[in-house]
Amino acid sequence: MQFRRAGIVWCCALALMGSMLGPVSACVGARPYGMGLAFVAVADDANATYWNPAGLLQLERREITFMRNMNARKWVNYQDYFAYAQPLDENSAIGISYIAKDQGIGYLGEADTWTQTWYWLSYARRLAGNTAVGINVRTINESLRLPGMSAETDLGVDVALFHRIDESATVGLLVQNANEPETTIRSASGEIIASNIQNWRPGIALHPDPTLTISASMYDALNKADGLARHIRVGVEKLVDRGESRYLVYRVGYQGLILLDAIDEAIAKGWTLGLGYGAEGFRVDAALLMHDFDDAWFLSGSYGF
Repeated sequence: MQFRRAGIVWCCALALMGSMLGPVSACVGARPYGMGLAFVAVADDANATYWNPAGLLQLERREITFMRNMNARKWVNYQDYFAYAQPLDENSAIGISYIAKDQGIGYLGEADTWTQTWYWLSYARRLAGNTAVGINVRTINESLRLPGMSAETDLGVDVALFHRIDESATVGLLVQNANEPETTIRSASGEIIASNIQNWRPGIALHPDPTLTISASMYDALNKADGLARHIRVGVEKLVDRGESRYLVYRVGYQGLILLDAIDEAIAKGWTLGLGYGAEGFRVDAALLMHDFDDAWFLSGSYGF
């Protein structure tokens, strides 16, 4: 009986670990969601703390943002997101962020089998001219709700690059888990240790005019997830001028264009739609993720001051 119980515990641990180390089909921020999650080379608001900390150098004032997963909290594992960012001077910027996340959704019939709380600091620094580098230092608090089991993840580090080619084009690169932090799952029968994948995410954004942004990025460009994650994300954002104090933004995107040897069935795919309204420093964004995302929608509020 004891051997059987240990076997069940280890199988659950392995399944949970596979869930964590494999490709993630959702991220943060209703604005990036609406743009098909192609935000690495845009990164011009407080959402940059997650997508590309080097992009924080584009901020002209302090900004705070919050995202809520509205209807898919049982299976889209990014639940809530908060970030504050501000420029320090013309050559540097900082940010602090928080994510509440369900890591082991659906195991043993529970939606919160393995919950995580992420906290991280972001810093951006201009190298020269139009080029900036950024770094995130992240700590994760774990709660593994299985009898006799616990989890612990090492301090994580992301590094990033942002470059403005000219007024009409920007490029970016985010290397998530650059130090490949290890997660350890412990039980009475032993422990499992695995590294979080180093995820290279390059992107490009085109700005044909001040009201239009066309962006694309690649997820797991170096195929660290063994063919399960390499794909393209594309998005468009169109600003409708409503005067100096208020504006309306439309967004559309697609996440999951298969590239090279990625496994089609393993990647969540679908169109995304977004809408944003801003007035007097406030902005409200909504995004709808369709097809494989089963019409999940997200709401964000931001304030610049």
